[in-house]
Amino acid sequence: ALAGFNRGAAMLEQYQFVEAAKAFEAVLAEMPDWTAARFNLGLAYLNLQEDAGAKDSIDKARAAFEAVLAARPNHLPASFCLGMLYQHLGDNGKAAEFFGKVHAVDAADPFAAYKYAEALLALEKKDEGTALLEAIVAKDPGFVSGVYRLAQQYQRGGQREKAKGLFERFGALKATELTGGTFTVDRPYGSAGKYYFALGADELPIPAAKPAGTRIVFSPEVRQQPGFPIAGAWPCTGGTIGVAGLAAGDLD
Repeated sequence: ALAGFNRGAAMLEQYQFVEAAKAFEAVLAEMPDWTAARFNLGLAYLNLQEDAGAKDSIDKARAAFEAVLAARPNHLPASFCLGMLYQHLGDNGKAAEFFGKVHAVDAADPFAAYKYAEALLALEKKDEGTALLEAIVAKDPGFVSGVYRLAQQYQRGGQREKAKGLFERFGALKATELTGGTFTVDRPYGSAGKYYFALGADELPIPAAKPAGTRIVFSPEVRQQPGFPIAGAWPCTGGTIGVAGLAAGDLD
């Protein structure tokens, strides 16, 4: 199951979403309670939204994320991805609900804040959305998508000078984007921050160990046992072996 999990994660990183989904389906057949595997399965299906049978894939993605949240209501990656899913479907009310949930817990994440702002603006909540974009750009002046979207909002609101300055900054940022330090938010896998990446295998649901019996605690004091001579050097072919002591232990 662990090998299948790692293979599925590798397929996600290579944008081979059909193969990734197959790998995680097989993993969950063996270990149905593995939260990380179910989330990654949903992520694979969500990224099949443009392929043939997209509606079926979206339904499967939603079922996977909802199952994760049923088991772990505060699972932020699942909430974020449901926001992405509902935004794709045009249900901005639901998208805002899920993005807002993530933003409320992790206000420092600019991607969650940006997606929340997008959903608010789509709902005509212009003041809230614009204020959120302003906070994002103030905190990270190199956030490309935030700069551009805020410039658009200023332009639509008649604040042309503010818009002009931001559009100029956007052009400069885009020119240097590949050198690092700036960010563009997009829909494809891995393009919307940390909550839109595959989870690692660290949440492996290992069965609980059986309760141990009475533990034997050995004395930390060094004592010579009766009948055991003190070990010294002894000769061997080609030289002498000198081990300063004898170690004894019990392995169950």
